[in-house]
Amino acid sequence: MAWAASSARWKVLRCGRRTGKDTGTLVMSIMGHGPETCPGPDRCVRAPHRPDEPCFRGILDGLDVVWIAPDYPQAGLIWAAEIEPRFRHKDNVDVNASERTVKFHGLGQLWIRSAETIDTVRGVGKFLAGVVVNEAAHLDLAYAWRQILRPALMDNRGWAILASTTNAGHDGNVTDLGDGKAAKVTPSYFNRLCEEIEAGKRGPEWEQFYGTAHDNPKMHPKEIAELISEYPADSLALQEEVYAKLLKARKGIVFSEFREDLHVVPPRFEVPNHWRWAAGLDFGFRAPGWFGLFACGPDGDIVCWDELYFKGLHAFEAGRQCGMKALQAKVALEYVACDEAMDQKTGAGLGPTIFEEFQKGFDAAYGGRSRGPRLIKTAKGPGSRAHRVQLTHHYLAYRIDEHGKVPPLWQPALKFHPRCANLIRTLPTLPYDAINIEDVDTTAEDHAYDGASYFLMSRPPKAHAWQERQDENTHPGMDFEHRTRKKRAYERDAEELGQKGFLPRGRMVEASE
Repeated sequence: MAWAASSARWKVLRCGRRTGKDTGTLVMSIMGHGPETCPGPDRCVRAPHRPDEPCFRGILDGLDVVWIAPDYPQAGLIWAAEIEPRFRHKDNVDVNASERTVKFHGLGQLWIRSAETIDTVRGVGKFLAGVVVNEAAHLDLAYAWRQILRPALMDNRGWAILASTTNAGHDGNVTDLGDGKAAKVTPSYFNRLCEEIEAGKRGPEWEQFYGTAHDNPKMHPKEIAELISEYPADSLALQEEVYAKLLKARKGIVFSEFREDLHVVPPRFEVPNHWRWAAGLDFGFRAPGWFGLFACGPDGDIVCWDELYFKGLHAFEAGRQCGMKALQAKVALEYVACDEAMDQKTGAGLGPTIFEEFQKGFDAAYGGRSRGPRLIKTAKGPGSRAHRVQLTHHYLAYRIDEHGKVPPLWQPALKFHPRCANLIRTLPTLPYDAINIEDVDTTAEDHAYDGASYFLMSRPPKAHAWQERQDENTHPGMDFEHRTRKKRAYERDAEELGQKGFLPRGRMVEASE
């Protein structure tokens, strides 16, 4: 294997399925690895050394190696498939299934850990020869590498092998964007490492190796062909899981049309008294939940007026706090749109659902049973997620005229008050799903988007048009002079109504005398 003979201290294996990387890295972990010819003290921990001594030490040198999987179940799969069967009943080897360690008498030890317990690697540093990160593109590699692994490898000038299929989506890492904002960005840190190595932005200690199942001598060509035939020709899974291609992230953003100068109203904006009110909800206990209040105008205009971001609240308490939020706004809330999964029965179906408990809490805030606005369930069937994405695009859409401006008639239907900070922060940064190109990545921070899109799915109400002029003869068809004095004054709208922070779509503004 070319990577076993490389003098690079940090090896990045970009490999498709069934490449043989697990077996290869296991041998390297035990025996050590590196070129037969010593590359010198800057690249070798043993310099100078004999040809039969690898540059990078392994378990046979009395040091430890840690294998890291994305999560606990995958760590169990690695243990069951690659580790435990190979060393069970071997002389001078202790296999501990509960701790998932293999101890070689008088030598080093192999540890199997998951990214969920990555912090435990800190205590191994004193005896650490190297680490193997399995499926590195599917865990928070930026945190693991920078905060844990790289510092732990300093004691013994250890090595690292980062092996994975590719992932054009995000891997869970939250990147600091400055100004108190953070987002999960794409592509994965593993993909970015590969791109940086290819571009020559990493030093000589970094080297990338590429392989597919075709490079595995034990795999029959017919088996590989049958595996490939299972995927559609344009499948992202085929390109990443089988061919390990470095696909470009889809610009990372689903709602790229979002413009803060256009979609966010000034703080001084006031909702007209005749507009109607409803709400959207995405419940969460361990993950954050989101509750938003929406004001609805007569022309299809909608303003997300206020929000509540909550976490760790049981359904009843979450409902009560959301109800208090609505009461504090002093609005006549008509309903709350939510995911129908909240009303899903579990077990024998005897206990109250999250939907029922939340409604009780909401009613409690309003002073008693059935006094609060009703929760309504939005349908959740095949294609519903893609439909919510398209519906959100529809409400965010706008048009630009020949002067580069957005006139009143072409303003977006959905806008946001600055106090809805979490929705404004997360909506413009939502990435596409790496597999379903019509959907938002469900592992991103999409709670505010979910709550808002549930509301949009509810067919938002429209307020009745407000008649500001009260003449004896108010019907415009009966007063030709009054009718002809009304026109669409786009420039005056932008100047006068725009100062109030909101430009109603298609509003007819009466010209001055």
